[in-house]
Amino acid sequence: MAKAEKIIEKIAAELIMVESDDLPALASIHEDFIQLNGCPGIDSSLASEAIKACADLVEKIILNDV
Repeated sequence: MAKAEKIIEKIAAELIMVESDDLPALASIHEDFIQLNGCPGIDSSLASEAIKACADLVEKIILNDV
């Protein structure tokens, strides 16, 4: 679970600083959500669905679909 905690902390720190037009930062956050979903400590299907929804939302922001 330590890896998952580190990724969550990284996402939280990035989200505070990111602007909606900062595509490299948003891409990094999207990749972090993808990595988080593959972590061994993420066993709950509900948690996995929430993480995927977050990744999908960041992707929509990147593609300017939101």
